[in-house]
Amino acid sequence: MMFFRILLPLLILCHFSAAKEWRDSSGNNSIEAAYLSSDGVNVTLQFENGKTKTYKLSRFHKDDQAWVAEQEKKASGTKPKQVAQGTAFGSLNFGDSRTTVEKKLKESTIVETKLEDNLLGRTGLNGIYFTKQKVGQHLFYLFFDWTKGDSLKRISLQTKPVQPDDYGSLKKSWSGMIEVLNNLHGQPVQSVTFPKKESLEDGLALNTHLWRTENGHSVTLGTGQEGRGYVVTVQLTSELINPNRTTGPGGATGTPTTPVFPD
Repeated sequence: MMFFRILLPLLILCHFSAAKEWRDSSGNNSIEAAYLSSDGVNVTLQFENGKTKTYKLSRFHKDDQAWVAEQEKKASGTKPKQVAQGTAFGSLNFGDSRTTVEKKLKESTIVETKLEDNLLGRTGLNGIYFTKQKVGQHLFYLFFDWTKGDSLKRISLQTKPVQPDDYGSLKKSWSGMIEVLNNLHGQPVQSVTFPKKESLEDGLALNTHLWRTENGHSVTLGTGQEGRGYVVTVQLTSELINPNRTTGPGGATGTPTTPVFPD
């Protein structure tokens, strides 16, 4: 997969083996992309370079429209309606149930866990799965937030905390994430420089960057403090976050860090 070869095989990508040919309504032109989701009017596809794009379903050939309808029919029994649907991370979609998320994580080619299956039920999913390869000098661990209806609404990616003297080592991972997210979502709608360690507060992440996805979701990037440790954190949420919603030093927005990290 080209994006993986160029930018470290990491984030927010579905496995491109799921790609299919999509023909336009005339049947004379076609593109190749992986199916992500549809609301019955629009369809969201992902291309080999990792970028996603949403089209009017009516632009495609009637056979492709029928294929999408069949996929939605298969998923209709389990697809939650509480939050915006769409790609979140890898093959995960906002609105997926816990059972679906756990199944997809086990099948993922971009994350892994060292725990055996019989232990997962005791620990939960937070902090158990981590990326197979580093961005900069660090791996990123996954944390999840759910709606009251038990469907996925937010994913956080976070490095393990480093000691104060190692805070500078986080900059390579922070810069690497900017490159990854720029390639996926274009230029951010908000960006500031790498925060100084002295500007951070325990339990708070300063979000230096904000991206909007084509599905209307939000992605933030920043650094944060947990006790004496420091982290790089990325949040992917089904919510629409406005620039400068809450501002910290240097114009960075503030959100809570994940307070508990497994050993």
